[in-house]
Amino acid sequence: MPKNPVTIQPNDPNLFLNTFSTLNGENVIRSYQCSEGCSPICGPKSSIVFTDKRIIARHQEPDGCGCCSNISHVDTAIFMRDIEVMKETDQSTGTRLAVMIMVLTCTWPILLCKVCCGDHPKVLEIKGAFGSEFLKFKREEFKHAADELSSIVLPMKN
Repeated sequence: MPKNPVTIQPNDPNLFLNTFSTLNGENVIRSYQCSEGCSPICGPKSSIVFTDKRIIARHQEPDGCGCCSNISHVDTAIFMRDIEVMKETDQSTGTRLAVMIMVLTCTWPILLCKVCCGDHPKVLEIKGAFGSEFLKFKREEFKHAADELSSIVLPMKN
C-alpha cells in the first residue's frame, strides 16, 4: 500500500477561526470542514486542522436555524503525542433524548435538517490522557484523515 506524502500548507495564524492559533515552528498539514446542515446557517459544523504537533478543532452548534440563531462553539487543541487510541465510532448515543427535547422545545426542524442534508459525517474518536474527543469528517475524507493522523502520530510513539 503506497503512502501518501505529508504536505505542509501555509503557516498563517489567521488561516482558521479558533481560539488556538498555530505556534512558531508549527506547520499546518491539512484542514477539514464538515457541515451537517441544509445551508451555511443551519446545522452543526466542525473545522479540524492537523498540524505537525497538534489537532486544532472547532465544533459549532446553532441553537436554531436562520439569521437570528446564536452559534455556540467549543475550541480544542490536542497534542499529537498524547493520542493513544483512535477508532471509528457512531456518536448517536442519546438520540432519543435529543429528539424528545427537540420536539418539546419546537427545534425539531434542526433535526430534520441534520437527517436530510449536509455532509453526513463519519466520526473518529481519539483518546488519551486528555480524555476523549470526537472529530467529524466528510465521509469521502474520513479514510484519508484517519491515515494522515496515524502517519503524524506514529513517529511520536517510537
